[in-house]
Parts: sequence; structure tokens; C-alpha cells
Amino acid sequence: ADLYSAGLAIAGSDYRLVIHEDPSETVVAAQRADVSLVVLDLRHYTDYPESLVTRLRVSRSEPELLVLLPPEVGAASSLPAECRLSAPLTTEHVIEQGRRLLRLQEVRRLSGIMGNSAPIRDVLHTIAQVGPLDVPVLVHGESGTGKELVAQAVHGQSSRSKAAFISLNVGSLAESLLESELFGHERGAFTGAVVRHAGVFERANHGTLFLDELGEMTPRMQVKLLRVLET
Repeated sequence: ADLYSAGLAIAGSDYRLVIHEDPSETVVAAQRADVSLVVLDLRHYTDYPESLVTRLRVSRSEPELLVLLPPEVGAASSLPAECRLSAPLTTEHVIEQGRRLLRLQEVRRLSGIMGNSAPIRDVLHTIAQVGPLDVPVLVHGESGTGKELVAQAVHGQSSRSKAAFISLNVGSLAESLLESELFGHERGAFTGAVVRHAGVFERANHGTLFLDELGEMTPRMQVKLLRVLET
């Protein structure tokens, strides 16, 4: 009864709760339908069913797993620590962890970020945490590691997701063009300015602005950008 109530609380109004007495039915369901989270109660199993867990993890819908284990099996599981809970358990703990894994799955599906390693899972959890907050976000990493994907995912989790996501590689533009692209210009401001041009700060209003390769900007432009960010 406690697990049933926990399942209802985890699903809420956004997900449908389905209960299977036989775990093999869950494997079939995960192959045929979009399953976001499987809560697998193995507290009364004498042996850890590694093959069952593996089949669920690689099924078509690739659901998140939350496995409830007896104390003697918990440490032996190959699952990430966040995906397994060992007795004694509380309903509140199951609900909290289940909702956390659902948020991770939502970020994964919306962002298109691939992978299930510990570092990738940490990134997805961070996106889920900071996305709803009204704070600046610094994404750092080597070229080609997917910083823009992360920025888009943060935008998708935020209250600004319905507004524009504007991305600008500031290292790809000459300084004169970059200044106009960042701050815009009015018609007639300089020779050739025949129409008004809105800068990215204006175009991204109420949305998200992602500025890539900031280190490639000239010091003069960095000073101007800093002034904008400060005020």
C-alpha cells in the first residue's frame, strides 16, 4: 500500500501509473510504450536479477530505474547509487528519489543529450536544478563538448522556455560587426545603416541569450559586455 501511494505521488498529474505483479510484464511494456520511470521492488528477492535490470535499461524507451533492494544486495548493484534504495525505506524517500529521476529523464528527452555515465547524469541533474531558477549560468568546457546543447536544455527547463533562445558565437565576428550584433543600431547611425537593427540582448528579451567563445572577444568589447551584464 505504501509503494502504491508513493507511485501515485511520483506520477502526479503528468504521468500515468501502471502496476505489474510480474517484472517481465514491465519489460514488455518498456519495449512497446514510452515508459519514463520504473520502480522495481526487489526487497523480497534472494538473488539480484541482473539480467532483468539490464533488459529494462536497454529497452526501447530507456526508462530511469529506481530499484528497491534488501540491505545485503544494495552495495552489489551495478546501478548508479541514485537509482537504488536499500531497506529500511520511507515512503517520502521513495517519492523524493522517484521525482528526481523523472526530472532527469525529462531533461534528457527534451535536450537530446546522450549518455548515461556518471558525469553526464551530473550535468543533467544540474540542468534540472538551475533551469527553473532566475540566475545567470556559466557553461564551460572544451570546444565541441556540447555547451550550446546544455544552454538550450537550461532554457527548456526555465520559465522563459516559451520565449526566444538566441545563440551567438562572439568569436566568429569582427569587432565592428559584433558590436552591432550585440547592441543593435538605429537607422542612420552610420553609413550603410538603412534600417533599424535589434541586437541580441533586445531579441532575447524574456528569453535566454547564449554567448559562445567569450574569451575570443577583444578587451574593448569585453568591457562593454561587462557593463551590460553589471547593469
